[in-house]
Amino acid sequence: MSTNLLSKEEVRRKARSLLVQFPHREDWELSLLLRLAPLLPKKGNIAAYVSHGLVEIDILPLVQSCPLPRPVLFLEGSVSAKWAFPVVGEGKLEFFTPKKWKKGSFGVWEPEGERVSLEELDILLLPSLGYSKKGHRLGRGGGYYDRTLAGFPKEKLWGVGFQKFHPLPFAPEPHDIAIGHLVTEEKVISFLD
Repeated sequence: MSTNLLSKEEVRRKARSLLVQFPHREDWELSLLLRLAPLLPKKGNIAAYVSHGLVEIDILPLVQSCPLPRPVLFLEGSVSAKWAFPVVGEGKLEFFTPKKWKKGSFGVWEPEGERVSLEELDILLLPSLGYSKKGHRLGRGGGYYDRTLAGFPKEKLWGVGFQKFHPLPFAPEPHDIAIGHLVTEEKVISFLD
């Protein structure tokens, strides 16, 4: 993608198109997960997400004993922390430790179980289409994460994404959250400086 700044919607459209036909995706996604796994706490609370098709990286192979009703490859060395996943509420997200799953309003699996407050979370892994040069997240456009995580400690926000999608050429808006760390298939980038 060029270095000229584009509208967020134009960048979203281009990123989605590239992500669904990305060559070597499985190999790069596995490399990313293997880089991420040792960075996560083995105990504590981690919030993640259920990927939406091929536009987001599938985190579930890292989740030990994930009861999601679909086949998923579990990695050796998966993380046994207490995992929580989002449920779309009134313009924001709430996080729950799954006991069972149901299809949510956007066709994404959502957990039913024990609620986990944001204050309890040690790390929150964010879905995205990519990130700006300074770590601002480009999501799918609903603003749920931006509204939910306004004021959340940046050092606890971890993005996952392919190196090819960092940086994406968009100008962040004032409400766009920035992450503290980005894990790609090639390296870990910190935005805390």
